[in-house]
Amino acid sequence: MAFVWVSAAWFFGIALASLAPLQLWQWLSLAAGCVFSTITFRQDHRSRSLFALLTFLFLGGARWASSKPDLNQDHVAFYADIGHEVQVTGTLLKDPDVRETYTLLELSSERIWVPDLEIQKLVQGLVLVRASPTGSWQYGQRLKVTGFLERPPEDDDFSYRAFLARQGILAWMPEAYTRSLGMDRVNPLMELLHRIRQRALIEIQRLFPYPEAPLLAGILLGIESRIPEDLVQAYGRTGTTHIIAISGFNITILAGVMIASFGRWLGRTRGLIAAGIVIILYTLLVGADAPVVRAALMGSLALLARYIGRRVHGLTSLAVAGVIMTMISPQSILDAGFQLSFAATLGLILYAEPLGQAAIKLVQRCFPKVDPRRWGNILAEILLLTMAAQITTLPVIVWHFHQISLVSLLANAWILPLQPLLMILSGIATILGMLWHPLGQLIAWFAWPFSALTNQLVRLLANTPGAVLYTGAPSVGGLLGYYTLLFSITALWGSSWKQKIVQLLPSWVSARPSITATGSLTALTLATLLVWQSYQRQPDGLLHLMILDVGSGEAVLIRSPSGATILLNGGSSPVSLATELGHHLPYPNPQIDWLILGGTQYQQLAGLRDIVNMTSIQHALVSGNPGGAAYRRIRDQLNTAEIPVATAEVGMRLDLGDGSTLEVLTQGPFGVTILLQYGDARILLPTGLSPGEVPDLLSSPRTAQTTAVLLADGGYEGVNPDRLLRHFAPQLVLISSESGAYPSQLDPNLEEPLSGIPTLSTDLHGSMDLSSDGTFLWVTVDHNQADISSREDQDPSEATRLDS
Repeated sequence: MAFVWVSAAWFFGIALASLAPLQLWQWLSLAAGCVFSTITFRQDHRSRSLFALLTFLFLGGARWASSKPDLNQDHVAFYADIGHEVQVTGTLLKDPDVRETYTLLELSSERIWVPDLEIQKLVQGLVLVRASPTGSWQYGQRLKVTGFLERPPEDDDFSYRAFLARQGILAWMPEAYTRSLGMDRVNPLMELLHRIRQRALIEIQRLFPYPEAPLLAGILLGIESRIPEDLVQAYGRTGTTHIIAISGFNITILAGVMIASFGRWLGRTRGLIAAGIVIILYTLLVGADAPVVRAALMGSLALLARYIGRRVHGLTSLAVAGVIMTMISPQSILDAGFQLSFAATLGLILYAEPLGQAAIKLVQRCFPKVDPRRWGNILAEILLLTMAAQITTLPVIVWHFHQISLVSLLANAWILPLQPLLMILSGIATILGMLWHPLGQLIAWFAWPFSALTNQLVRLLANTPGAVLYTGAPSVGGLLGYYTLLFSITALWGSSWKQKIVQLLPSWVSARPSITATGSLTALTLATLLVWQSYQRQPDGLLHLMILDVGSGEAVLIRSPSGATILLNGGSSPVSLATELGHHLPYPNPQIDWLILGGTQYQQLAGLRDIVNMTSIQHALVSGNPGGAAYRRIRDQLNTAEIPVATAEVGMRLDLGDGSTLEVLTQGPFGVTILLQYGDARILLPTGLSPGEVPDLLSSPRTAQTTAVLLADGGYEGVNPDRLLRHFAPQLVLISSESGAYPSQLDPNLEEPLSGIPTLSTDLHGSMDLSSDGTFLWVTVDHNQADISSREDQDPSEATRLDS
């Protein structure tokens, strides 16, 4: 327990130094005085202990002061906010953080050049660069970035400056032009781990549908940026964000599996050494964030204690892990992730065992005929472990997020039992898939239902009325009072809590009874889910045209009566497109027969960023002038994957089966106009229309009296002239537009030619599904169901009859 008090003094010293503006030499002088006093009063136990604790307190303050960078002319942050464009040369020491509309690059700077001031100097320090989402970067790449260097912003609600400072980043470039300078010499092991991480990410995208793929990327690899925003918010509302990030829970499961496996194969000593090496490599692989490092340190201490035959003391292990982390990075003590991780582990150490014992007594009293220890442990694993962690994390959550999830206990009770099998099966599937994809896909079939069920349960509880209580900002005194009262009660309650650290792995993972029966039932259940999902997505003999809700641009998914699948463009959002395709394409074989690049604009193609990895594309049809970065990237990906690519020509026709066809009517610099036909259904898709092709459409009798038309460029009047719309004379008008953006109100110049024609837009109705048997048309939308038709019971009397 002595080290626990020492670590507490160390932490308090760091926290105090973050508020007190003392210099390094002042903290060291105070520490030296306390060392002298400790020696002087060595015969007096109380005085010696007091001065020893004060020594570590001042040493903690000194460590904080020593971590503050000296912002002189040799540091890149010195040149922030100078009002002149700069060029910074450096090396990427982390994987690019790819987001929806930009990519974040963490650059270790080497040289800066300010042309206007004729300054050219060797520098050091980290710069966060916000670059284009279409670029291609990798760990170890040397870059020259050009832009205005600034200090990170801060406001009343959130200080991005303080957040980045805790990571050692004091300057950023919000808009940058990047130029590659080749690869730098970096640590070979780290380079290998980064390549493995990227290869594993690609394999996860191939093995699992969306949104399960990004969830597993977060759980297994610590890559959370691809998870849909609404799903992230759902996990936040249910108090289960620890599921979508690497945490101590993941490390605990990994350690348990590795110890069991290596111990059996290599023997006790070699098995523990191998398990420790795997934990270290995995920590480096996923980015070595604060919760992972803490969990890895505690796991390594547990392995060491097991080897030397001593029982693990939970509080001491936690204290050692915290001191090591704050010695490396003192700023981590102010990070919300570190505080939550530390507080949650502290709660498990202090309260999990007493709560478990109370559960056993409760079961014994209420159900005397059952095994109280077995059922008490099950109750503890399902509910009480979460309660133990929340006892100590509640003030931290309120302090940082100003809210409390009222469904957190229930949510964790539902989804935590699923996580060990989810992690183990999906991890095995990813590893085997990297070796041989079909073998990994076989295991992924069994892992997918657990991830899908996790997402669905979280969404269900997140949408429960009153799921979140908003508290407002608490006072420092209130938080200190809470912890003072809590730990006072803990100290008076008894000393049994000091004995051992709680084991986090659920006992049923290693349970032996009825393995055959349980395994058979599980396999049957999973097979039933897969067969049912596959059946739901089989061809139904109708032509389907789906306008997907992907933000700006457009993404059109076509399924022919015989089941052929065509994707036209991808919109601007990779996450939104992946989520929509995850809903509509069959798993585990999400095949696209034709990928058509029907436009060339960024907002039409940026969403296709991951399409080659997440689906099986049989053929591609391209059009327009290959000028934009998004266009060039998808073309490069198609060539690399050796997917057959054809160039669109006027008159080209694709036979989609059962009499349905897709024909290219016009071809110009911005793309193509496509006519989709099945029986009397004729749908126009002018995704690449430019003013120069308008006369061609006006002169064609095949474009008159259409069933439906998707307005070009989101309804922009310049490529949708009055005379063209009157010529089309559609029975239904479709608009793909970003939610909350133009043209949620129809362009006034289009109101007259479209008067009396039903109009649907993705910003108001979400994704739209038009289906036809060649004679009738049915329309289904995500919300605000149009009063056009109903596909319930497939009654033609309730559908729109198509003009011949």
